[in-house]
Amino acid sequence: MPRYSKSEDVYKEYLQGNTALAEKNAKILEKHCLESGLRPHTVSFTPSTEVYKVFEEFLFKYLNRII
Repeated sequence: MPRYSKSEDVYKEYLQGNTALAEKNAKILEKHCLESGLRPHTVSFTPSTEVYKVFEEFLFKYLNRII
């Protein structure tokens, strides 16, 4: 991200509109790893992320309340 700073609010400029796609991709990757017999939270279960769960539980609910 050009001009990125840790303290900058980057959601609207860089991430808004892409979070649903990122969530979809993370779920597909997680499903693939699980179907391959890999165990979550192990080195072999990579690349993967569960950050989409944070979006589901917090961010999407929060954003839906303020929109």
